[in-house]
Amino acid sequence: DPRVAAYSRSLQARLSSPDPAVATAALAALSELRDPSAVPAIIARLEGDDQQVALTARSTLLSLAGDDLGPKRRRWLDWWEKMRHRPRLEWLLQALAHRDPELRLAASQELQEITGEYFGYHYDLPERDREEARRRWLQWWQETGKRRFS
Repeated sequence: DPRVAAYSRSLQARLSSPDPAVATAALAALSELRDPSAVPAIIARLEGDDQQVALTARSTLLSLAGDDLGPKRRRWLDWWEKMRHRPRLEWLLQALAHRDPELRLAASQELQEITGEYFGYHYDLPERDREEARRRWLQWWQETGKRRFS
């Protein structure tokens, strides 16, 4: 949607504001928007002078990426180089196997919300059962989801 893209660009432009409140508000909005194209602009705010902006940037990356690579730009930039050409749903599918239960939960909820699908995955199942349900998600992605959502 061109309006969403324009809104995302507007928010990304606000990230460079010298006013931490403006940058933090833009990050919060980008977190809700879930636009992968915003990732480089968000990464740029990870190691700034304002601690709250940096923490909000990291939180925004967690919600977008379904991963937690810490507070350093370099690790996130390396991740971005590998993942930027992959659909965001693949990021979420990968997050289903994350060691952090909160990231697994967020990924599973968002996958269900976006796709309308459910494959018996629950973030706090024993690892073996989680992995079996994740394999069902991955099979669906290969057979159906990729065509539908890429």
